[in-house]
Amino acid sequence: MLTVLLFISFHVYGQENSSKEDFLRIAKYLSAGTGNWKTPNPGYNAQNPQSIKEFELRFSLDLRANLFHLVHYSHRNDTSAITSESYWFWHPTDQMIKYRSIDLSGDFTDGKTFMIADDTFYTVVYRYNTNGRIALRKDTNIILSENEHSVLSSVFRQGRWQPVAEFSLKKSN
Repeated sequence: MLTVLLFISFHVYGQENSSKEDFLRIAKYLSAGTGNWKTPNPGYNAQNPQSIKEFELRFSLDLRANLFHLVHYSHRNDTSAITSESYWFWHPTDQMIKYRSIDLSGDFTDGKTFMIADDTFYTVVYRYNTNGRIALRKDTNIILSENEHSVLSSVFRQGRWQPVAEFSLKKSN
């Protein structure tokens, strides 16, 4: 069992390292200006009043706490709802960027973020569902400009990363 966990950990996290400077760079990029980013829901159905039209991410940075905060909103026609809250922080002892999130269903996410190029960072998480299941997920962010970045979401299944969604976020005022 330990061998399997070590194998999965190596393939999930790799051997990347991130610095406090990487943390600050990511945090300042995402929270700059309004800190608000939006993307349309590609599965939006105008005939279904419950269909989510747009997703919005609102980032804020607290340098005193070495922390940045994300509130995730879903917009349906004229209503908005918070669907999850997340935090990234610099862990001074582990010397890495840590990530925590909880959503309205009670699912908890625990992970790490790595800066792997000047324009690319990713977060790998273990998602603990309220039904007892654990899922591995990775969100790879590619910075396209100061006002746009793309995200590729993948899940770890059958020994490899499998893409499940791709979208572009644009900064909003």
